Amino acid sequence: VLPPSGEGCLNRLLLPGTYAINPVCHRIPKLKVDDVVFIYGEKDWMDPRAGLDVERNCRQRRAEGDLDVPNVTVHAVRNSGHLLMIENWVGFNAAVVLSCCGTLDADMAKHRPASFADKKRMNRTMGETGKMVSAAGSEATEESTFSRE
Repeated sequence: VLPPSGEGCLNRLLLPGTYAINPVCHRIPKLKVDDVVFIYGEKDWMDPRAGLDVERNCRQRRAEGDLDVPNVTVHAVRNSGHLLMIENWVGFNAAVVLSCCGTLDADMAKHRPASFADKKRMNRTMGETGKMVSAAGSEATEESTFSRE
């Protein structure tokens, strides 16, 4: 992972308590598209919970019969931070190909992105420190963890 640059500055400027004026989580269910994909770096400074919340909200609304909301998927590119397309370009490309086509050939399948597990499943991977850990054992965000699907 490359040392932080612009995102390091933003991370200091956008302290806890900074909120979006018009968050995407409320706008995405209204989009007139079939699919929406969030792609985060496994060690991204951005909190993936917003993407996961949108995914759960849209899945629940579809289950209740609202078929106008998009299918939402959240991917995590392994071994990368916020600059995932530079830090792990092969994994980023695999996430994009999977999102667009739905299938990966044998070479790309080795770089399949991780998925953030639902909160119900994440409790099974709680580390001894009380922090979430990934399937590979590295620390993840408080509300998320990674799993192979």
